[in-house]
Amino acid sequence: MAGYLLAGVALIWAAANRTWAPLLRAALAAVLGLGLSAFYWLPAAWERFWVDIRQATQDPGSSFQDNWLFVHHANPTMALHDEVLRQVSWIAVAMIAAAVAGVIVAWRRGTLPKQRHSTRRLWIPLAAIPIVVLVLMVPISRPLWLFLPEMRFLQYPWRWLEAVEAPVAIFVMAAIWPRSRVGRTIALTACCVGFLGLTVLAGTDYFQVCYPEDTVAATLADYRAGTGFEGMYEYEPPGGDDGSIATGLPDACLVSDPSAVLGRPDPDDPGANPIWSADQGSCLAVFAFAQSSGPENRWILVYVPRPGYLVLRLTRFPAWSLSLNGQPVCNVGDREDGLIAVPVLAGKVDLTASWTTTPDVAAARWLGAVSVLLLTSLWWLELRHRNPRLR
Repeated sequence: MAGYLLAGVALIWAAANRTWAPLLRAALAAVLGLGLSAFYWLPAAWERFWVDIRQATQDPGSSFQDNWLFVHHANPTMALHDEVLRQVSWIAVAMIAAAVAGVIVAWRRGTLPKQRHSTRRLWIPLAAIPIVVLVLMVPISRPLWLFLPEMRFLQYPWRWLEAVEAPVAIFVMAAIWPRSRVGRTIALTACCVGFLGLTVLAGTDYFQVCYPEDTVAATLADYRAGTGFEGMYEYEPPGGDDGSIATGLPDACLVSDPSAVLGRPDPDDPGANPIWSADQGSCLAVFAFAQSSGPENRWILVYVPRPGYLVLRLTRFPAWSLSLNGQPVCNVGDREDGLIAVPVLAGKVDLTASWTTTPDVAAARWLGAVSVLLLTSLWWLELRHRNPRLR
């Protein structure tokens, strides 16, 4: 959103002033900004190949086509989605209407500068934002969502309303801002009261309460208990299925077949993850990680009674580096649930699993450091240019 917003504003500003300077500045700022934030986005971009990220745009209700303004679905399972979307649609219409009305009233009042001086026409790209956002929330913008890189991963067109907040605030105040001190005091008081009132309204009528298992207290309790969390399907390994991972699994489960099914369906909730318990007999033996090893370094030192596979309660990601009796492990089996299955022989097993720093993370750190150096250099050059004493 930030990248496309910067590009759009730079294009409009360049066209309004008939100069390439805004585009050049925006390009430099984008490159430098991406470099400074590389520690986050570069691993996120590269490690998408580790997961089935396509599901983020393919699941019902999560694609941009399912979230146009006031769209309605015949599927009854989408009823709650459509109800929320209807509320968001009315909020979107109100925000865009307020911004456009603010521009019109401010223009007629003369509070928007009409001179051709470039610095006095900064309101032009700002006024274009609500119109562009409105277009992006209706089906006519479908080609843009399909053509622009990564645009579809925004999922919900109404997320662009974040970009409308600043135009609404600026143009509404420009439209109602009185010239007298008393009038300005009244206007500020009315705006504060209105803001507080809308905040209370949003908190009571629009705030969605978390499910009991998603509250902070429940999440903290699950973390401390070590039971783990239900993952999002788009972040499961390619070919894996988070929905088939049994709950209650031990840290390590010895099986004879790497594809053995662990756990049984929940009779009270057939659509939920299966449940594992020791009396099911799906594990020949169970083992626990060392308590002091930490979440990024797992260690097991046990005696295995027979050869087989140790199914670890760890998702199969390339960053996990496995070592068995001092030797690296390359073959981790192939399970439907995406868990790691390590082949072991009978006898002593010294198994470690460490979350390593992959090359993409190292490259991101270097890129960030270089960007900090460039930013510091630019700041120093600008400081010297403005202050002759530093030359």
